[in-house]
Amino acid sequence: MSTTTALPQRSAPAVPRIVSVPPGAYPCGVCGVAVQDAPAEEVERVVSLGRVFPPGVPAPLGAAEVQMITFFARCLTCRAIRDHARALLAEHPRVEGRIGSARYAVQKVENALDALDLIGASSSWIGTDAALLLAVEHLSAPGGMAQWRTRYVPFARHDVAFDTCTTTRWADASHEVRQLAREGLAAVLRHRVDRPVVVVHPEGSGCAFCGVSEVEALSSRRDEAWVRRSGPAQPQHGVPAGEAVLCWRCDAEAVSVGSFGRTALARAFLIGIGCKRALTSLALPAESLEVVAWGAIPASRRPEPSKEPWSFIENRAEVAARLGAGSSDR
Repeated sequence: MSTTTALPQRSAPAVPRIVSVPPGAYPCGVCGVAVQDAPAEEVERVVSLGRVFPPGVPAPLGAAEVQMITFFARCLTCRAIRDHARALLAEHPRVEGRIGSARYAVQKVENALDALDLIGASSSWIGTDAALLLAVEHLSAPGGMAQWRTRYVPFARHDVAFDTCTTTRWADASHEVRQLAREGLAAVLRHRVDRPVVVVHPEGSGCAFCGVSEVEALSSRRDEAWVRRSGPAQPQHGVPAGEAVLCWRCDAEAVSVGSFGRTALARAFLIGIGCKRALTSLALPAESLEVVAWGAIPASRRPEPSKEPWSFIENRAEVAARLGAGSSDR
């Protein structure tokens, strides 16, 4: 019986991830691939302010301060992603105002779309203002971190060479950045299937400000529906003393002004009765209102908690009418 000896198989040589930029080409500043025949308006001149050396890596004399100039372009795919970002903002103009300037909004949306492209995920689910805002909130950071230009600006990494590019899109993106993009998409999907639930006061009582006994919150954030705050040692200006539990709506005003006091109380009241515009259009100092919080009312005279916020203030409808409440305020 004859036998044969199997020869060891030769593995194909690994394809390098990073190579020199071909003559006449530029690296795509987003995904890293070489861009041939880039239009002049797509070429970007970037100055690296020096090199960053991690702890333990000695820097050659003067290397950290040497400034370098490099040029990037955008490949066709990344241009299409940028155009898609602009189209989404055109379809959802209110989102631009929520994010910031037009240029900044395009950048944030483009970064979010880049993150989806990085992990091979579709962006077809972005069809509403809420979905677009979720994409920006959870995906723009990893999308920005994955970009090729981050190797060079504002400081170049100690180990990068200039005039290089990648052989495939996102070839240099780290495992950590890809994982952040996956986690961001997972967070978006959780929010998209989230539903509001009713969360009662943890002690069966009422919000120390508005007296409400239960609030609606997304199921993923039910633990944030009620927040404990420390008030003054003694009741003052209508604010309850000692430890207090606020509903998330009233707590948002305490966070907004940075204190648990009369201004936060008055703001929570105005917003709760639908008079948010009174804080700006009427130039009304919130603290000028003499509001007494539900928790500051002596226990012997304090009404029972209610499902309606501020129900214990009998003239709230009169105040709302006088200040010009509108449905757009709620």
